[in-house]
Amino acid sequence: MKQKWWHLIPAFLLVLLVVLAGCGGNSSPASNNNSHVGTWEGGWVIPGLNQSGGLQITIAADGKLSGKITNDTDGNSAFINGTSNNTSFSFTYQYTGSPLSTVNGTLTKYNDELIGNFSNTVEGGLSYTGTFDANNPSAANANLLINGDTEVHGAINWIPWNNNPGVKPTSNWVSGFSDFSGYYTELSSTNCATHEYHVGISHRSRIILKSGKTYTIKIKIKSDNPGRLNLALANSFPPYENYTRRSIYTTTTATVYTHSFASTIDDPNAAFIITFGNTTADTDDAINPINNNGKKFYIDDVELTEQITPDSITPVGSPLLPDSGFDAGTWFGWNDVTKSATEFEFVTVPGIDGFSGQYLHFKSPDCGSEGWQVQLWPSALTTIALTSGKTYTVSFKARSSTTGILQAVITGPDSANYFSYTVNTSNTTQTYTCKFIFNGPNRTGEFVIFFGNIRNDNVDFYLDDVQVFAEDSI
Repeated sequence: MKQKWWHLIPAFLLVLLVVLAGCGGNSSPASNNNSHVGTWEGGWVIPGLNQSGGLQITIAADGKLSGKITNDTDGNSAFINGTSNNTSFSFTYQYTGSPLSTVNGTLTKYNDELIGNFSNTVEGGLSYTGTFDANNPSAANANLLINGDTEVHGAINWIPWNNNPGVKPTSNWVSGFSDFSGYYTELSSTNCATHEYHVGISHRSRIILKSGKTYTIKIKIKSDNPGRLNLALANSFPPYENYTRRSIYTTTTATVYTHSFASTIDDPNAAFIITFGNTTADTDDAINPINNNGKKFYIDDVELTEQITPDSITPVGSPLLPDSGFDAGTWFGWNDVTKSATEFEFVTVPGIDGFSGQYLHFKSPDCGSEGWQVQLWPSALTTIALTSGKTYTVSFKARSSTTGILQAVITGPDSANYFSYTVNTSNTTQTYTCKFIFNGPNRTGEFVIFFGNIRNDNVDFYLDDVQVFAEDSI
């Protein structure tokens, strides 16, 4: 039941991409006809150099532009000053001890996004050219993935990456399918190696993930032959933890998939990742390995939205797990590191805010380094009937003595992880929820909670009301 970590290795084009994500409303057009008045936040990235940074810009009614640019690689930051109107912008900045840089670009409005081209010239040095998009994620249901519908073909949406010995995937803008609208993206790789994380792509938008907010992923996918790929939101830097992840079994029929989760993470540099490496060497897919070599995957209408209202997911449907409140004490724990299950105990301790009756307490001096090394599951690994097209909601109440991390996972009989949901726990009791639609062939699954992580050593965890709900209709 080993849970893979992502190995994000962006290496593509030596291009500076500016991604401006609006966090303020636009006012009425000013006298200079500037309709982009407001404060915009986001980031930039140079994929070929594996560098990225943050950007905050305020455009005033008179066209003046100000803000701040930062570099995540070396920690440099500088103020920016310039001008902007409906069709172009220009600003300068200078890091301490570095030459002056000048950025010039053009602006075009496409739907609710700003797109354009720009050049970044360092005084007496190199000049980089590239493209940028801007959107306003403070608006209800705004897409946080720039150009998710791929209609601005030629704009750089995806950064191919691979972990040797995989081969970087090709990413092309194509059209012609009647079941896709306009342009869409075609992905393929001649050698998908032996692990699902060996080959994939990362969307180049810088995602500002907020704790306490609910997010929904939506994507249309089909492939020229049956295959499997994985969707995930993860952090862009070590240890590359998955905040949420799910597997998609693709077919020749274009299908729209959705996946919602309540974030417990604050991460201004989260990445949306799609991987489709082979699983021939993965222990969690040994019974039913997937070979994606040469297969073509088609994706379109990719959305990541922050649900402004409501901020929570309400579980509905039939509960599938027995003893969800631990009152019968029938759950089991396993620790691959200390080889002891005695650290899992069912207790009734007064004074634990938000808990009632009997609940689970867990603590270990050594939780290993990977999630699967410490696990909790219902009696005899109670099976869950996973029905293709049905919606499931995972919900549980948790708290910890200090900051901790755990994963709720649904695996299959071959230990393939169909779904995972990672949360950060604290000394405040919180109910965590995540909703997903299962799209694989009908099969049975098993629910497990992973505690394995060095951050969990000697942390007291309390769990209650752990349940998986299946909506009564598809």
